[in-house]
Amino acid sequence: MADGRPPANVPLCADCSTATVTTLVNGNYGFDRVMCRSWEDWRKLRDSGYLQHDYHCRCNFPSGYDVGTRWVSPIHSWVPIGFAQLFHGSADTPHGFHQKAYPHWHNSASRSDVQFSLQWDRRKRILLPEVIVLHLESEPSALGANWKGRTTPRFGPGGAPGEGGPTAAGWGVRASAKPGNPSCS
Repeated sequence: MADGRPPANVPLCADCSTATVTTLVNGNYGFDRVMCRSWEDWRKLRDSGYLQHDYHCRCNFPSGYDVGTRWVSPIHSWVPIGFAQLFHGSADTPHGFHQKAYPHWHNSASRSDVQFSLQWDRRKRILLPEVIVLHLESEPSALGANWKGRTTPRFGPGGAPGEGGPTAAGWGVRASAKPGNPSCS
């Protein structure tokens, strides 16, 4: 096509003939997650040699870590939640202006992520089972602990800003990452 996207009704593969490129471009994607509840737990996982994928076909959850819950309603079915939602920008701007506004009227993060996801029809809310997200927490905490602003320490050794984390030496290093750089916190 002229815009660089494949035709709308081309199946991705023989095994997933009902999923079309249109669905993929216009969908809202979510992931399963494992709960990594401390800096030390993250370091253990980082240094363990954990591989998400092996034998060319298996997707593995790391052992010893809880799997995070999914948000599933008897009315709305599964909904991607706020720790990670992914959608293509064109899904939000079909006529040149934004169609799906992020809800800002709740005054907290308690449900705005769900309200945002519900703007997509269930057929376009897609779980990507090939990806397992690490949900990093600085310490074990109650559900919603940071929904109205940070109440838990920052993630990293000692929990202080600029003292490390996944953007420091280890995973996810960027060449421009320097201590004190706001893009690294």
